[in-house]
Amino acid sequence: MKNDSTVVAKTKIKLRTTTAPSEISWREKGRKHTVTPEQTKEIYRIDYWNKKIKGIPQDSCWLFLVDTVSREQRIRRYSMTADINQPTISHFKMEKAKEILPLKKETLEPYVEGNEKAKKLLSKNKLLKAIEELNRQD
Repeated sequence: MKNDSTVVAKTKIKLRTTTAPSEISWREKGRKHTVTPEQTKEIYRIDYWNKKIKGIPQDSCWLFLVDTVSREQRIRRYSMTADINQPTISHFKMEKAKEILPLKKETLEPYVEGNEKAKKLLSKNKLLKAIEELNRQD
């Protein structure tokens, strides 16, 4: 939490629309607690193999890095869901940038300049394929 406290709870992330932030809720001693991304520094999911998957707050949701650290990529992909095996890619980050951007045609467009194949994929609204092509580029 932002107040430096830690909460351990077994719960699900409730994904919301753009009008309301995602949230996690749990009950403790008969009292319901609800937390939104803006109240946290980070969250973790423990997967089936007991591996920690970190989520960072972004806008109205938490984002989970999909790409593994061992594989160097120019563009990193983020999911709003903690299911890394079947992620819902919603954001991306350029290799040396600080900002994580929403995955939209207009936010990806400046980065495909100079790569005709990626540009063509983007024009067909194949954003993830365009990112894959850019990651293959040296």
